[in-house]
Amino acid sequence: MRSMVKLVGAALAMVAMVALGGCGGDTTDDDSFSCTGGGVALRCIASTQYCEQATNGSVATGAACRSIPAGCVGNPCNSCLMSGTGGIILCSTITLGDARATTVNVRSN
Repeated sequence: MRSMVKLVGAALAMVAMVALGGCGGDTTDDDSFSCTGGGVALRCIASTQYCEQATNGSVATGAACRSIPAGCVGNPCNSCLMSGTGGIILCSTITLGDARATTVNVRSN
């Protein structure tokens, strides 16, 4: 009887750990990508954000996740985030499944 109680207790403990682990905010399986610069390390959401890196020459001095403008379709670097507009000096994008990882470089002030 005691072994049955221990077995049921162990099973309940495992179920609780799995349930709590699901609420832990683990983002390894989402559509996010890294955005780093100037000692800042962020995760941007590929489907709705782009990474803005402030640069001083070739060195990234800062980073921020920004919202992709509404109505921006297709490759953002060919439409709403083009190099030479809005202070953007370089735009690159990589397709990740149905989403894109987009990074723009701007001059740091």
